[in-house]
Amino acid sequence: MAALMQAFDRICSFDGDETAFHISLIDSNHSSCQPSLQTVGFSELNENIQLIISELHNRHGLRRNGSDLTCRSLDLPSERCITEACDPNVLIVSNQPSPGEAAAIMACTQLHIPFVPMALDGPHRTSDSRAKIIVDEMKPAVAIVVLCLSEEKNQEDDDEDWESKPALSNQEVDVDSHGTISKLNRLGMHRIITVKGQDGSVIGSMAGLKTEQNLPSTPIEEDGRDPMYILYTSGSKSRPKAVVQTYAGLWNRIQWQWKVFPFVQQMRRENGLKETVKLLIEDGIVDEHGANANNINDVVLRRTSLSFVDSIVEIFGPLLAGVPLYCPLWLDQISGGQEKMKYCGLSESLDLASRDGVRVTRLTCIPSQLTQALCGQKNRQNPSDWISSLDFIIVSGEACQPSLPKLFDDIMLKEQPVLLNLYGQTESSGDVSCMIISARDFEEKDQALKRFPNSSIYNVREVDEIPVKPEEKNFVEKCQESLIPCGLPITGHKFMLRPIADKMLASSGVGQLFVSGPGLALGYFKNKNEMTNNFMIHDRDIWLNTMDLAFRDAKSGTITIVGRAPKGVDDAKNGCSISIGKINGVLIHSAEMESIFNISVKKV
Repeated sequence: MAALMQAFDRICSFDGDETAFHISLIDSNHSSCQPSLQTVGFSELNENIQLIISELHNRHGLRRNGSDLTCRSLDLPSERCITEACDPNVLIVSNQPSPGEAAAIMACTQLHIPFVPMALDGPHRTSDSRAKIIVDEMKPAVAIVVLCLSEEKNQEDDDEDWESKPALSNQEVDVDSHGTISKLNRLGMHRIITVKGQDGSVIGSMAGLKTEQNLPSTPIEEDGRDPMYILYTSGSKSRPKAVVQTYAGLWNRIQWQWKVFPFVQQMRRENGLKETVKLLIEDGIVDEHGANANNINDVVLRRTSLSFVDSIVEIFGPLLAGVPLYCPLWLDQISGGQEKMKYCGLSESLDLASRDGVRVTRLTCIPSQLTQALCGQKNRQNPSDWISSLDFIIVSGEACQPSLPKLFDDIMLKEQPVLLNLYGQTESSGDVSCMIISARDFEEKDQALKRFPNSSIYNVREVDEIPVKPEEKNFVEKCQESLIPCGLPITGHKFMLRPIADKMLASSGVGQLFVSGPGLALGYFKNKNEMTNNFMIHDRDIWLNTMDLAFRDAKSGTITIVGRAPKGVDDAKNGCSISIGKINGVLIHSAEMESIFNISVKKV
């Protein structure tokens, strides 16, 4: 996994003047409420990463012990093996996306110490009971708390000797306006490093052990299957599970993205300006003369909460390629003079970028968020500037309905970016397959496939032109009209459909979907039963049971998800079991039940 570490090292080599983050600082307490744009360069980001590393090393004496995780192609790693591999680990508490969050993550990664992300405030905050489970199970050696703007303001007014305090006293709780540090204290966490969200600089440490030794880290194993981070599932249906993610999973996902959908900065460095201009003209990003092609650069919107697996690729994918991120940071005043964060919606974030003069070209969101943002443009006389700036949009995290590409087609007009439908799970590093839903107005599908190799194209206009009488449709044909395919596996991954007991679904070619590849997690932390239930060995490979029902298109090979595996609803009165697949089969052809159907197939 030397290539991945070299990619981390490249952050140090990017020109110090190159921007790593555009930050929009909005204080709604000011009457003008005008955003204030600031930037963090790669050199400043790297300096702050090194400062966090120094705190972990010299004040808290942290080092990576390493572990033996061999023979994974023949067997699943043992519970003891995974537990030892995750010790020690660092808890990263970040309530909103920021440069400080990225600096903390990269410091742990460069030290080869697994980190556990958590949010204790905001729309995706971790509940108190779930936070207790995480801290009790993982027993983090140190917590890195990324302070949001209001917390930074209050913290700067605190005592100079704050960093030497073992914990916050009752009189000092009010300096931590969101209660993040006091919450951690109540959970038993007293060794804490605080960093500024605005730039990642270190504010101080609590209960640290001052040492002068410089402790080296253990190198990553050759195959990259060492733990990188531990992400907890929501626990909405059962006790939250700690999914142990690997370096290999992240690296495979990033490399696939760089190869198939490269950033402009990468193309310019690797192919030269002339070839890059040619590609930009083909994609319609610049005019036929290539005007201003040298000034075109990608900027990625950073807004996914650290509680979700997509956030890791959203951070590392651009930064390791020298591409800046745009972060809107907003404050709202509440009663008592305190401040708290305001969550920026997708459309609001993009409007802020336009006001700041930042051309955001790529983003990741769930389909319903994109639908809401596009609907907001429907009746506007003058569309927002971001309509013409976006080049790539990734939707994932829930089922994508055909109504989205139709709306996308109508709103984006000639400015149509590439819309990608990605499918995956937390246990598979987020993404294992890709479907290009809309790829501008390519004259022929072959042209699009040449531009995006090993991809599959879904053209909603073609589907609309196929006349099929409702009474002639079987289950799979109904699904093909009502659902967007998940596409083909990304590099290194493969799918397997296993037979299911439901005869109606099985006769239509539907099976239970298993995935295999470098993106798979090591397994679950201290959860042997779930490990046995969800992972298996087949044909000398490890496979993940996605618990999704799917069918494969015989011609294109694409996979379409039709529902969840039949953990059925028992009908005691009639002595039968009603599977989710059967429910979907009834609802799928009813326009009136579309919203209910969306809920029934939503990925959890």
